Amino acid sequence: MLNVIGDSGKTVDWWFMYKVSKESHTTTGQTVTGGEYAYFDSSMSKQRSAKLVLSKKRVDKRNGALHETLGQLFTEDAKANRSLGWYCYNDEDQLGGDGEITGDSERGHCKGVLAFDLESNSAFWLIHTVPMFPLTTDASYPTSGLSMAQTSLCIALPDVDTAKSIAQLMFDAHGPNVNLASDLLLKSLTHPNGFSKSEMPLTDMLAMLQKDDPRVMLMQNLNGSLKKPKPYSGRIAFHSLAGEKFIAIGKNKAWGNPKLDRGGEKDFYDDLVGPVLNEDIAVETWATAGSRISADVERGDKLRVESMRSVNLKSQGIPFSWSSKVDPGRVAIADRSNSESSDRWVCVGDINFADALDAFGGGTVAFKCPALWSSLAQAISEEAEAVPPHHVPAPPAPKKVLVVQEVSSPVSGKKSRSGKAETSAKPAVTSKSKTKTVAKVSTKAK
Repeated sequence: MLNVIGDSGKTVDWWFMYKVSKESHTTTGQTVTGGEYAYFDSSMSKQRSAKLVLSKKRVDKRNGALHETLGQLFTEDAKANRSLGWYCYNDEDQLGGDGEITGDSERGHCKGVLAFDLESNSAFWLIHTVPMFPLTTDASYPTSGLSMAQTSLCIALPDVDTAKSIAQLMFDAHGPNVNLASDLLLKSLTHPNGFSKSEMPLTDMLAMLQKDDPRVMLMQNLNGSLKKPKPYSGRIAFHSLAGEKFIAIGKNKAWGNPKLDRGGEKDFYDDLVGPVLNEDIAVETWATAGSRISADVERGDKLRVESMRSVNLKSQGIPFSWSSKVDPGRVAIADRSNSESSDRWVCVGDINFADALDAFGGGTVAFKCPALWSSLAQAISEEAEAVPPHHVPAPPAPKKVLVVQEVSSPVSGKKSRSGKAETSAKPAVTSKSKTKTVAKVSTKAK
């Protein structure tokens, strides 16, 4: 049976991870590896006072929730399981000869893993933002993924039919580039009579998957983006294994693309996510220099989209902060200026708040979690990062040494040492005012 495994090693309904950037600044002056991450899961969500916690694990040390959950797919038993199907999708799949990341430009800007086991009727969906992960069943975390901040959301699905519905939306909208997939299930479908009579019940179950099943087509790296699609956007509401409500929202490469959409240029967050959730939203996505959009686009016709510029986890008791220039994490939350009675949405997904992403498929997954919303609302800011001064530890007090000399009275000596004074900076105050213009990148952001 497939499970979503939390940081504690126990099964959870879902977990969220915000990996810090290696370029993070700290209030302690400690070295940042980029493998550290802030963590939150369903077991914490029932407590309104719960907040993001700094994990004791590291993504580059092959431990913690991410590796424990993914590792289920790559064991020897999993490799021999003909009822297990999974695919890993990414808009980049390898390094070119010149060291550049490569990928099919016709595919979606989306990254993740969808896995399902027909025999146990279990499944999970992992959405993440890490280029080239995983590239192989070794599932080692790429060193190239450490420099940037990254986010991940993993959800235990109630059954394989839910995985099929998600795969259908991905086939129609996201258009993922599948860079790694299980093959035993596909071989079982192709050669169902190649097994002994004792295995026939399993092959009967596998027969439920038809060649036009979106899971099978995606495992074969086939999807709607291979054609010249008409503008399309869609959404599906689904429940987690424990009954939590989620909404998957997606668009294809034609939707909002002025070259393919007669309706003209549209923004994913302003024209799709906000209206689906019916809330003003704030988005934290990769910010780089590029074309600027009008204030009208940010304000929208009825709902507003507020672009964030930095992340500071000090309010969560975590001493890391970084600029959105090193954060392609792609999270969105219901705006803090919304009324207290409004829904506290959290979104994790694929699309940057950027002009260039109009031409790519992708999506986001939205769910309500007041405690996680509160953590993120305190952490993300539309203000530029206020770089904290490094904390320099005071030198240890010198030991008193008694020096005995051959004189009638002892002489004691003490060398004085001084260190730099500890300094502190006031945390940046997050303003609720809207920015008038928002920078959007002009090239495909990773």
